[in-house]
Amino acid sequence: MDSEASIDSEATMGSNYTERTLPDEWEVRYDPVLSEYYYVNMKENIIQFDSPLEVMKRQE
Repeated sequence: MDSEASIDSEATMGSNYTERTLPDEWEVRYDPVLSEYYYVNMKENIIQFDSPLEVMKRQE
């Protein structure tokens, strides 16, 4: 198992959302300097700390 895959699965373990429920263009990454997980959308060049699912829910 590669380290990025294990980090991604750890990122979602404690939340209400799993990585599988994220839209396809989004992925979870970890910043070791900030000790925080963040979300990346390479298709639209977006990086954010809020889950895209939470952002979509707020916009409804």
